[in-house]
Amino acid sequence: MAAIVESSEDAIIAQTLGGPTCYLYTLTGTDNVGNTVAISTTVKVDTSAPSAPAVTLASASGNTYISGTTVYLNAQAGKSGSFQASATSSDGDSGILKLNFPGLSGFSSGGGDVSSSPYQTSYSWSGAVGASGSQTVTSYDNANLTSTASFTVTPDTAVPSGGALTVDAAAASGAGTTSTTSNPTFTIGSRTDYTDAGSGLASSTLTIQSETLTSNNTCGAAGSGGPYTSATAISGTTNPAITVGYCYLYKLTGTDNVGNATSISTTVKVPFAGIDWTNITTSNNRTVNCTYTTITAVTCTVSGVGNGGTFTANVNLIDANRNAVTNTTGSTITVSQTTTGQGTGAPASTTIAQNGTASAGTFTLTLNNGGSKTATITASITVNAVTYTVNCQVST
Repeated sequence: MAAIVESSEDAIIAQTLGGPTCYLYTLTGTDNVGNTVAISTTVKVDTSAPSAPAVTLASASGNTYISGTTVYLNAQAGKSGSFQASATSSDGDSGILKLNFPGLSGFSSGGGDVSSSPYQTSYSWSGAVGASGSQTVTSYDNANLTSTASFTVTPDTAVPSGGALTVDAAAASGAGTTSTTSNPTFTIGSRTDYTDAGSGLASSTLTIQSETLTSNNTCGAAGSGGPYTSATAISGTTNPAITVGYCYLYKLTGTDNVGNATSISTTVKVPFAGIDWTNITTSNNRTVNCTYTTITAVTCTVSGVGNGGTFTANVNLIDANRNAVTNTTGSTITVSQTTTGQGTGAPASTTIAQNGTASAGTFTLTLNNGGSKTATITASITVNAVTYTVNCQVST
């Protein structure tokens, strides 16, 4: 711009200046013999606001989760967290004076003016804070012109929803359900993982944990016994190996990104199904045939053992598939025998020890001498007021 000369000594000079431009004002004094002196000042004219702040949220901790420029808070008693807000802005004219970050309702720290780079602030919160909705970050340049941008605070205190689980044909619930089977090949029928409409789902996890099964009926605390004393994750609906004689707690848990969690569960009792003969020997090495139509009362027959022939066997516990299982009832089981017909049986009783797989003693039925003799030996146990039997009819 060309120099503008003002000769008035006292007049106030009013000018409308455009920008962005710098203006140099020089006051020069000259006497009548040509001596001169000058003073000057420069005025910078800035009419352009700084660029809108580019806001970034990071470093979420505790019950805080960040998605883009939205921060989710589990704003309820017993919860807490923190996060960092930062922003950048530029001004090619007068330059950036400061960035102002909003104070958030209920927060213990964060917010205020930041006058030098990096422009950032750390927010901390605890409990049921009131901050919610759009929060404004303001950039100021040295001409006091401003521009703004925002981030969003969203409280999330809702648990995930939609989880469903069926095991051994029993639907899990929040209060827990129970089913009973003596078949260790029961299945996980269906599984629907949780979803979350707030901060989003962090995990939907299905676990199994085993428990003692006292007296073949009463479940102990989770992890009190069995093959899965620690909660073990299950992938999909693939059921892990099941050992008869324990309870199994299945729990589906949904957790969102700010720590809200919910779960449903079902417990499967897997007691032994009955008793059976094992380690069988007979006179003349005859084959013993058994019927398992009623698994709690197994019936067997053997013939051709001859004059004064014998039948000898131990007793073990079995599952619904007639597989031998271990005594996990919590105590020793007494096995008694009775013999009817034309023969004698011994001993009167024996035991299956806790964690034992078969009776300590062997039962023997001996037919009376002579032809066409028949006798039946019956072994029985009673656990939790339920009686289980296995017999064998022995013939010459």
